[in-house]
Amino acid sequence: YDILVIGGGINGAAIAYDAAMRGFSVLVVEEEDFASGTSSRSSKLIHGGIRYLKQFELGLIFESLRERALLLKLCPHLVRPLPFLYPVFEGASGGSLAVRIGMNLYDALALFRTPARHRILSESEVAEREPALGRKGLRTTARYYDAWMNDARLVLATMLGAIRCGADVLPHTEVRGLLHDGERVHGALLTDRIGGTDLAVEARLVVNAAGP
Repeated sequence: YDILVIGGGINGAAIAYDAAMRGFSVLVVEEEDFASGTSSRSSKLIHGGIRYLKQFELGLIFESLRERALLLKLCPHLVRPLPFLYPVFEGASGGSLAVRIGMNLYDALALFRTPARHRILSESEVAEREPALGRKGLRTTARYYDAWMNDARLVLATMLGAIRCGADVLPHTEVRGLLHDGERVHGALLTDRIGGTDLAVEARLVVNAAGP
């Protein structure tokens, strides 16, 4: 193979899909099942990171919002709009003006490719949408959108895309060791955890996407 990818989470699946689309021969191996680790235990959010506005990480937010727009467009069956309420109470740093500026900037960094632009809600609208939210000291509440995803199914859809482009995939396959030629890694020793078969795989490049 040109590339051996170790790990069948979203990183391994995306690397395999990208490489296979470019014409490389790819093998993905995963010790358990695909998306069995971190990629099925995420926050389930596809978001731009509105909290990073305070750190002025505008480049990071812009990149994340661009990815959010792509996923909403490409995978509407797996990624859906999700509204949030952002309440501001008396004593909060910045106050209402800062929230309005921040929300407008968040929409602008998304190039307005968002399910809906933010809105400042009236007290009655807040009570209707979230009756459990305390009213004492509440100065203003903004509603904005990010997105929710089915993380495990998104991994499987990405892996199926890699397979359609020619990648080979082996779930339930353990990497027992790497093949070395001096300091250069050129493959791995594998064990089929179901059938018990051992095999050695040669690869020009080995990518470790095994997660924590």
